[in-house]
Amino acid sequence: MRSGLDSQIKGGLWALSVWGSFYIALIITPEDSRGIGLGTDLMRRAELEARSRNCHQMWLDAYAFQARPFYERVGFSVFGQIDGPSPVFLRYFMQKLIKPS
Repeated sequence: MRSGLDSQIKGGLWALSVWGSFYIALIITPEDSRGIGLGTDLMRRAELEARSRNCHQMWLDAYAFQARPFYERVGFSVFGQIDGPSPVFLRYFMQKLIKPS
């Protein structure tokens, strides 16, 4: 995603679709660009792309120190987790069901 004025890349999202599922493998928003709607916009665009590919769900995984509250705010919920021994963090698997249009 590029910023409006200087066309500098400010963040991005990498995903793939397979068998009706849209997996978000990577989402990047620089710290100085957080809290201004960039991540929400990236996720909105990802959902539009998932719909265009006829996917029925989106899913991702995140470690405990990552953005679980953000993903919950944009409609994802935990469907599984892996508990790791120290120093491994909890790993959450999250999904958002996509209702047909």
